Amino acid sequence: SEAVLANAKLNKPFIKQTVLDLVQESSTSATQSAIVVSAGPSLHRTDSVQRIAKSGYGGTVICADGALGHCFRNGLIPDYVVTLDPHPTRIVRWFGDPELADHDGDEYFQRQDLDPYLAENELARNNELIQLVNQHGPSIKAIVCTSASQSVTRRCLDSGMQIYWWNPMVDDPDKPGS
Repeated sequence: SEAVLANAKLNKPFIKQTVLDLVQESSTSATQSAIVVSAGPSLHRTDSVQRIAKSGYGGTVICADGALGHCFRNGLIPDYVVTLDPHPTRIVRWFGDPELADHDGDEYFQRQDLDPYLAENELARNNELIQLVNQHGPSIKAIVCTSASQSVTRRCLDSGMQIYWWNPMVDDPDKPGS
């Protein structure tokens, strides 16, 4: 898509480390296990994040961007957060959007079920998330797709996250053999 390529060009100056650097780092780590936390309704129904946090789990925790706030609010600080969606204004909300008040009329977070907590009193919840990301950002490695929007890139950098980049494979479903 055009947004994917445009974002990749805009992100190019920020690409200092790639996921290959993570592979080299992790090969020297003693961690032998990992848990991946994704967003969605079951995350809230099962209390899985709370159980992981209380268990004292010592392995690696990887979360999808949409699960980041839920993890923070329940005492689980992930080692990694993964993001890829190129949307220019929505995805940064998972990291706390410093410009949220400027985005009029987008009801996405009122309609979605990935983290319903963010739908009520949106500005207050957003400010809370900004504080949590700023507090924990320096200890989290962001695995960011080159297609990510500039708002996500800036937010990760501003919060102190180390960014490790990867490129998506993009095909055209309308072209045979793509």
